[in-house]
Amino acid sequence: VGGVSGQALSASGGRNPSFNWNSTGVLTPGKTYAFSVQAKSLATPDPIHVGFIGGPNADWATAPTTNGWAWANLNNASSSNWTQTDFVMTIPSGFSSNVNFTSNGNSAFALDNLVITDISSGTVVTTTSSSSSSTSTSTSTSTSSSTTVATTTTVAPPQPGSGTVVYDDALGWDNWSWNTTLNPAATSPVKNGTTSLAVTYTSAGGGASFRSSTSVATVAGQGLSFWAYGAPGGNTIDVLTMATDIGGATVSKRLQVSAGVWTQFNVSWADLGNPSKVARVNIVDGKNAAQPTFWIDDLVVGTGGVLPTTTTTTAAPVPPSGTLIYGDTLAWTSWSWNTTRNDGVTSPVKVGAKAMGLTYNAAWAGASFRVTPALVATGGQAIRFWGYGAAGGTIIDVRVQTADSGGATVAKRITIPAGVWTDITVPLADLGFPAKIARVNLVDGRGGAQPAYYIDDLRVA
Repeated sequence: VGGVSGQALSASGGRNPSFNWNSTGVLTPGKTYAFSVQAKSLATPDPIHVGFIGGPNADWATAPTTNGWAWANLNNASSSNWTQTDFVMTIPSGFSSNVNFTSNGNSAFALDNLVITDISSGTVVTTTSSSSSSTSTSTSTSTSSSTTVATTTTVAPPQPGSGTVVYDDALGWDNWSWNTTLNPAATSPVKNGTTSLAVTYTSAGGGASFRSSTSVATVAGQGLSFWAYGAPGGNTIDVLTMATDIGGATVSKRLQVSAGVWTQFNVSWADLGNPSKVARVNIVDGKNAAQPTFWIDDLVVGTGGVLPTTTTTTAAPVPPSGTLIYGDTLAWTSWSWNTTRNDGVTSPVKVGAKAMGLTYNAAWAGASFRVTPALVATGGQAIRFWGYGAAGGTIIDVRVQTADSGGATVAKRITIPAGVWTDITVPLADLGFPAKIARVNLVDGRGGAQPAYYIDDLRVA
């Protein structure tokens, strides 16, 4: 443990088996670190406590805690029952040099794959895959142990023309995340394939981290790319890479993930300081707080072509199906209020020759489009359109009405990113499954006038 490859720690004798890890030169007092460790009991399952030698109890880890100690529950003695535990600890000011691992009972235990990450930089400060074990003792001693738990790494092969796949329906790289819950088999929402990767930061500084045992050499002009779908209110993330398991962290690129839409992000190597190789990809909390679940799809390192140096938003074209409301001309009737509409905008345009410009002139203004007779709706349909936000982004509430003067549904709030075309899909399920559609309303969501933004290819499909 502690980055000393092949060296294990153990102890023997009385109650509360334990051992100390000398972290001199590794951990800095006052800093916060994310710990990830695999543990198991070698006898009766008991909690393991983690504390600092030289600091008062009040300075010991506080989350998760039992009587002032960070702790991890251990499974039974079966070699197949290693349990990974993640927690965050701030090193106290009175810290001398030792981190103490102690069983709460009489059971011997073993640790493996300890990874400690400096949250402020995303840098792994130490890691080991050498198994450490403790047998019953009343004082801490250190001896060598030959117990080693084998770990396997599966790295996706390079895909012709698309780079090395980190995630595409399944993780191709190892999960080295901290303070983060991952679900690599989320079935909704999904951008491509059958599943997406759900990411939930459970505390400040959490990070989704993906590690390859064989680093990937970078190529000038390329980078990494992925699709992301934000939680309500959006998510803020910092993207960086590392050249090795425990170092070589690049500068980070901050990204805003829009709520309720799939946005493609292309981060060039130039954005990250032109690293020569990539061993880990880190997608880290950028709000310094827990964040609700967002989703990632098609995460790729390196691409077959040259990436732009700025974030772009694209999506698959909307299939020419459903009922068209606007496409170069307005097919429905405008029943808008406090809104200036221009149906003939020639730039920017996403589909065809023209787009529609919309300017909200007052709070709660709305662009409203009416059809008669009302459409009969089905549960699988959605309101779909392309949106191009004003500077700073545009916030709108999308809803429908089942009649000219009533039957308004609940609204779906959408943030349209500035200066890029974003494919926006609002399932009718999000609007409460209306039985029919007489009007589609795009309403100001800021509570104030908003500058011109643009929509294209608006339809019910």
